[in-house]
Order: sequence, then C-alpha cells, then structure tokens
Amino acid sequence: MEVLKQALAVGTPEDILALRVEVEGLRNGKKLFATYSVLDRYDRRRGVSAMARTTAYPCTSIAVLLARQMLTQKGVVPPEKIARDPKMFRFVLSRLGEHRINVRTQYRELGS
Repeated sequence: MEVLKQALAVGTPEDILALRVEVEGLRNGKKLFATYSVLDRYDRRRGVSAMARTTAYPCTSIAVLLARQMLTQKGVVPPEKIARDPKMFRFVLSRLGEHRINVRTQYRELGS
C-alpha cells in the first residue's frame, strides 16, 4: 500500500486501460460470438486519464441521446439495455471514436 501511495504522490498518474467484453447471443436467428476490445492511454494533451476518458465519454454520449430524445426509457437504464439498440450503440461508439477511443469488434458465427 505504501508503494502505491508513493507512486500516486509523484504527480498525475499516466494510466492505461484494457477492456475486453465477450458476448454470445442471437443475430438474425444465428448464434453469434462477439468480442469488443478497447486499449486506451492517458491523454497528455488534455491531461485526462484513460479511466476518465472511457467512463466520462460514454456518459456524455448518453446525455446527448437523452437531449435528442433518442433514449425514451424512464428510470434507471443500464448500459446493456442501451447497447441492445443498434442505433444508440453505434452512436456511442462513434462518439468514442471522435475522442480517439477505438473499440475493436470481432464477430464469429457459432455452430447450431
């Protein structure tokens, strides 16, 4: 714990974020396996950590969806519900891309 405290006391931590999500489901009646991967780094130009970038930008994207009345569900809406709507999912991914956060996607059909 002391080593971590010392490391954080040096200054702004320059972090790296690695995320991989694997999903199995149906698309057009076919079993599909999808992988989404993100590798993001501290933004030196803006002084924003990778963790902040990959949490704040999706949140602001949802705020834009609300402002444009594209998200009409009431109450707490978990991200996985938003991701089920292809139009909203593409919108969030495109906004991430605008901030140079690239989500690599791979799809593979599974046998029946």
